[in-house]
Amino acid sequence: MRIPFQKWMEESLDTALHRRAPMTKATPMKAYVVEQPGGPEVLQLRDIPSQEPAADEVQIRVRAFGLNRAEVYWRAGQMGPISAPRVPGIEAVGEVIHDPAGTFRTGQRVATAMGGMQFARNGSYAEQVTVLR
Repeated sequence: MRIPFQKWMEESLDTALHRRAPMTKATPMKAYVVEQPGGPEVLQLRDIPSQEPAADEVQIRVRAFGLNRAEVYWRAGQMGPISAPRVPGIEAVGEVIHDPAGTFRTGQRVATAMGGMQFARNGSYAEQVTVLR
């Protein structure tokens, strides 16, 4: 189901679109994984384990993510080798699943721009992402 972003931001969190059980450490999630350099064909949709956030992180359910030119260069191998399977993605919007510090409430709508962190940890091309607060 696709709805315009502005309408999504205005809707209540109590809609059927948002009623889902929270993901936990043991819950698999869908993500696009890159293992080798190449074009869009190297993006593989897989089930991977979700990550519990550390004390200084926030876990977010991704509702939309941006396509960034740096991600295209990285995926093509133009920013160094791809040494391990990685989920790309620098930007995302969604809702907080869990914030151990309690700064953000569960269900709160947020946006994140992770910058260069995308190259050291899994990014936003997934159902959820864990980012630094």
